[in-house]
Amino acid sequence: MSAGKKWKNYYKSNNLVWFNAQYQRDESYYRNMYINSEIITELVGYIGSNRITNILEAGCGTGELSICLSSKYNNISAFDYNIEAISIVNKLMIDVRRKINTYVDDMLNIKYKDKKYDYIFNQAVFEYFTPDERERALNQLKRLLNPNGQISIIAQNTIHPFNRYFGQQPRVYKLSPEKLLNEFSNAGFSNLTCKGLFSSKVITNLILPKESEQKTRYFLYKLFKKIPSIKYLAKKIGSQFIITGKV
Repeated sequence: MSAGKKWKNYYKSNNLVWFNAQYQRDESYYRNMYINSEIITELVGYIGSNRITNILEAGCGTGELSICLSSKYNNISAFDYNIEAISIVNKLMIDVRRKINTYVDDMLNIKYKDKKYDYIFNQAVFEYFTPDERERALNQLKRLLNPNGQISIIAQNTIHPFNRYFGQQPRVYKLSPEKLLNEFSNAGFSNLTCKGLFSSKVITNLILPKESEQKTRYFLYKLFKKIPSIKYLAKKIGSQFIITGKV
């Protein structure tokens, strides 16, 4: 069964362990996310300050990263394999009066190829792809980039003990930063960078139950951030990482 079909089953069963549908996501929620999420900080650092940059979130899931970024950038598109995921994104947009262009597409067989982007990103999908699927996805996404465009992939280091014992995601394949860096290089991307992430969700999984609200996670996360040794170790260990390349 493909990764997209596996996720389809999760959406249909409403078994989204990382997404509490009952929790209200208002303007303050996304404002806190923009300030506190290291993933958002990294993405903004790569995108830059140009509000009209064409941005695509490929495999957006519930779309919270794109919705958060829409407070700063005007031209954001997001697609997912599952119509159930896009329905959640559209509802969340209405709740906070944000606008991004959403549609259904398949990262392994992209249908909408006419529009080109300056920056493409994805979180928490590549670890669910086989090596052949990751190669195919990188090549598909590369064709959507403008000259000098960039792509960032955020993924779990699934062979890391932290994720094996404390991860709260469905079944994943073996993926490490070294392996994905090699796949980026084989796909023809240059200027490669790789950073470990100090993620609020990953680091607080050690202490909090999975149904904990995001504001609780951010509160604990901010306390951890004040301890330099913890932040340094989390980045160095790299249980979650971001790789960026340029065409």
